Amino acid sequence: MNDLDNIRDGTPKREAWGYAYSASSQLDALVSQSLYKDSLVACRFAADKLKQELGALIAPPFEGTVDPFGAWNLAEASKEFKTIFLAELATLPAFFVTSKRPLEREALLQAGETLMPEDLITKVPEAIHDAREAAICLAFDRCTASAFHLFRALEAVVRAYHRTVGLGAAPPKQRNLGVYIRALRNCGANPKAIAALEQLKDLHRNPIAHPEALITLEEALGIYGVVRSAVAAMLADIPGLPQNTRILPISAHETTLDAI
Repeated sequence: MNDLDNIRDGTPKREAWGYAYSASSQLDALVSQSLYKDSLVACRFAADKLKQELGALIAPPFEGTVDPFGAWNLAEASKEFKTIFLAELATLPAFFVTSKRPLEREALLQAGETLMPEDLITKVPEAIHDAREAAICLAFDRCTASAFHLFRALEAVVRAYHRTVGLGAAPPKQRNLGVYIRALRNCGANPKAIAALEQLKDLHRNPIAHPEALITLEEALGIYGVVRSAVAAMLADIPGLPQNTRILPISAHETTLDAI
């Protein structure tokens, strides 16, 4: 919008065309196509008025210069839009997401799977969706929801781990963490993985099994650390996917373990 200040009385129309076209495109994207379009109400009439003035500069002929009347109309329309637009921005709801130390805000919001061991993506891709959701929930202080998704991600890895160390053994009929721990111990699973899983079972409330549980921020961060340790121990024994395997976007999840 500020580039429109370069359009004055006597500005060559070909020069004015570039400023006007760029401003018109950006203005249309803002009020008609962006995620803010439904929230921008007060400035919409002023935006339409400004687009009308810009349209007059974009349309041929392109010879000659901008006349005094056209330059004044554009300046007034631009000033009116900016004034109302900035005033409306001041009233829109805004949210500031803080980091949850030691977890960084950008990772929580945009790449939750990177907070887990790196090989989670290639070894247990079905856990990616819940790893991302757990991070986003934690970013917005939805700690119980974060723990819910963390346990779902953990359980996806537990199932994959049992398929690996179980050497073809059928999965437990009861889909709960305690039963899986006993089955994994009988299969000679990694003691570190068993210890981390038992710590989760004994010391942390699984919101999947206990819907009345309300998880605090400190509890959620603690669960994050223990889940990551358990996942790392299990992933160490899970083979990676064959080369050239294409990982599809994760949008669904199989049923989770239903109780501790």
